[in-house]
Amino acid sequence: GIKAIERRTASQPAPVNTGDQLVVGDLAIDEQNFKATKAGQRLQLTPKEFELLVYFAKHLGKTLSRDALLNGIWGFEYPAETRMVDIQVSHLRDKIETDPKHPVYLKTIRGFGYQMEVPQ
Repeated sequence: GIKAIERRTASQPAPVNTGDQLVVGDLAIDEQNFKATKAGQRLQLTPKEFELLVYFAKHLGKTLSRDALLNGIWGFEYPAETRMVDIQVSHLRDKIETDPKHPVYLKTIRGFGYQMEVPQ
């Protein structure tokens, strides 16, 4: 609930790399073992959602266009289908955001794309 959000540790501007983990706010991403947790709770992510999360975490604070995300995650497996990016971001938000309608991790940058931030 809300209390867990209040107990946030000091915000770091960059993902903290603790050995094999990327840490962004309450999120901890273990790339080697393909797992991610939020406030210690394991997230049930699809492989694509996990890849998207890692990509965002590694580009923390940078605005990523849908094309950049398509290239970075889907490569050339797919035609430029930017709608797919929106759908995946939406699924990812449903899993990592406390309130997906008011995201604190994955912000939409109107006219540009998306940006991952450390929640304030």
